[in-house]
Amino acid sequence: MRRKSLTIGICAYNEDQNIGHLLDTIGQQQLPRNVRLLEILVVASGCTDSTVPIVREAAKRDPRIRLFTERKRKGKVTAVNKILRQARGTIIIL
Repeated sequence: MRRKSLTIGICAYNEDQNIGHLLDTIGQQQLPRNVRLLEILVVASGCTDSTVPIVREAAKRDPRIRLFTERKRKGKVTAVNKILRQARGTIIIL
């Protein structure tokens, strides 16, 4: 069976209380042998808290994490579309 690649997309707005733990937990998940976690895409939309710096620090530790920032909050549909355009995995989880 061919190995599948997984993209996880996260839409974030002021999630500094949760995002660090979430990224650590996702990165430690045990996946089936035929699936590998290719990337974690985070779209931080209009955040006014510490979400962006927390994700940047996590990305330094885990190169699978990629951050996309939006100065203004454009809504979940815009963030999801950005994830879908950037995703390289054969499976995408939002």
